[in-house]
Amino acid sequence: MAELMRNKTGLHHGENYHEFCRLLGRIKANFQLTEFVKYSGFVEWLRYAADFTVTSIENWQWSKNR
Repeated sequence: MAELMRNKTGLHHGENYHEFCRLLGRIKANFQLTEFVKYSGFVEWLRYAADFTVTSIENWQWSKNR
């Protein structure tokens, strides 16, 4: 997942981007933070997730829910 966010592979397609956002939402809903921090790549993943989120907010005009 971190690699997908790092390389942005396929995320330039609207449907892929939307489904990836939904996947991130499901992860948040199904896992506790204590589970995430045990993952050795957590800090890197968090950095990519934050960058992805900021980019998504900056490009709000592409949102399906506007």
